[in-house]
Amino acid sequence: LNSDSHKIKLGAGDDFQLYHDGTDNHIYTNAGNINIDVAAGDDVKIMAGSENVIWGHGNGEVALYHNNTKKFETTSAGVEINGTGKNTVEINGDGGHELYSYHDSGGAGWCTGAGAGNYGELLYFSESGSDIQIYVAGESSAVFNGNGSVELYYDNSKKFETHSGGVSINGHLDM
Repeated sequence: LNSDSHKIKLGAGDDFQLYHDGTDNHIYTNAGNINIDVAAGDDVKIMAGSENVIWGHGNGEVALYHNNTKKFETTSAGVEINGTGKNTVEINGDGGHELYSYHDSGGAGWCTGAGAGNYGELLYFSESGSDIQIYVAGESSAVFNGNGSVELYYDNSKKFETHSGGVSINGHLDM
């Protein structure tokens, strides 16, 4: 059939349909799931022209692509996010609160919060991976320097610090 007005209809109530509307191609169902089954070990690929979009490897990974470049994949150990620059993972919570985790192009890792109160930067991990900084309301609260000192802050002002000779306290100590 060479006409755009024809549909392939299957099922007692035309539950499954394949058709072309003159512009787009459609797969339609109004009853049940659409399952794509292949032989064990074979792959399922969704492509746009010659570019990969989604690729499910039989007995292996599932990968998502952007502009034919793999950006997200499942592995036997979990998931991997691939790319350069600022890679972000967004976790949406209840009431619009969100947590973002990303690695910036300067080599630093960040966890930030958004939503009610706009938390800003919460955690910062240095490029070397050995330093951790905790922020509250955009101000330093604690700094853990790898193989070194721990610093505690009040209102963005350092009040307590450990060092090789003991501790330093800036301000009054109540005991």
